[in-house]
Amino acid sequence: MKQKISGKQMVATIVMFLTGSSLITGAYTAAGRDTWLCGIFAFLLVIPMMLIHSAILNLYPGRNYYANILTACGKWAGRAVTLYLFFCSMFLVSLVLRDFCEFIHIVNMVETPISVIASCILGVAIYLLKKGAYVLARVSRFAFPFLLISIALTCVLAVKDMEFSNILPMLQTRPEKLAEGTVMIFFLPMGEITACSSLFRWMDPKEKVFPVFFRGVLWALLLLLAANLRNLLVLGNSVAAFLYPSYEAVSVVAIGQFFTRIEVLIGINLMLAGFIKCCVLLHNACEALGAVFNLDGDTPRSRAPLVAPCALLAFTGCIVIFATSEERAAWANYIPLASVLGQVLIPVSVLVAGKIRSRRKGRGGPKPARTPTAPQRS
Repeated sequence: MKQKISGKQMVATIVMFLTGSSLITGAYTAAGRDTWLCGIFAFLLVIPMMLIHSAILNLYPGRNYYANILTACGKWAGRAVTLYLFFCSMFLVSLVLRDFCEFIHIVNMVETPISVIASCILGVAIYLLKKGAYVLARVSRFAFPFLLISIALTCVLAVKDMEFSNILPMLQTRPEKLAEGTVMIFFLPMGEITACSSLFRWMDPKEKVFPVFFRGVLWALLLLLAANLRNLLVLGNSVAAFLYPSYEAVSVVAIGQFFTRIEVLIGINLMLAGFIKCCVLLHNACEALGAVFNLDGDTPRSRAPLVAPCALLAFTGCIVIFATSEERAAWANYIPLASVLGQVLIPVSVLVAGKIRSRRKGRGGPKPARTPTAPQRS
């Protein structure tokens, strides 16, 4: 059975991961109607980070992200860095899980406790990840066309409800607000591609890392821009007042009396994207934890014993750390600081350390033998 991830499957996984929670919240920032411009700026800023992650994966053979970190930074420093990235992944998966549980609880299952919803999501995630990362990639490849079609279909059907003057005036946002919105989208969700790096060790070696990264982030940007503009044109300035603007914008779409409640189908697609995002973060946490304790991880199923404990930690964080909306908002204030360290400073430092270590080994290695030459005749 083929257990390698193809380039198309990896692209689909990156798209589903990056769009997971942002499609529900609408990716609306302090820039207001110019949020779409912040998305473009954030995409330009994340290109160097894609190059850095690609370089880290290609530092040593195997494209093992965390093994490369340990080799580049050394035994103890590498483990400290990897452990920090593990806690970042656990924090994010708890946050994303809480967001999607609240979405289901508020929109559809008001009487169902959030703990029950979280248990169901994590139960399926444990089963999927124990089957291997390539199964996660196949599920993403299967779900991606449905997400693409649903966004395109809702944009077309919502044209009759759009007020194109809602996007005006353009480019009137103050520079500091534009910068704030760009930084917000850069860290969440664009900068989260760090979590996808651990999947590349299972990708087909014939596929190049950076083109796959680039195509995945570009597709995610286009989908987020389409959803953001759809929400703005349909809801206008009131888009900031809704907790789930994408769901509210789609709820007005109807064709006569026979094609209504299309938001139910959209909700299923959004839930699928959020589920895949939780799975990717859990997989990244398991890979990091396995690297810290030097566990054997040569097969896609080698991290299976770590999946359930990490999922239990995510469940605990979802219920305890983010017990209320106020606590979630308080913890959200620390996300930019943690993101700067985990998404920017650590990858840059790892790459620099890896390059320095490689050059030192190259200088200290044996010199190539000279080719003997025949003596010249006088």
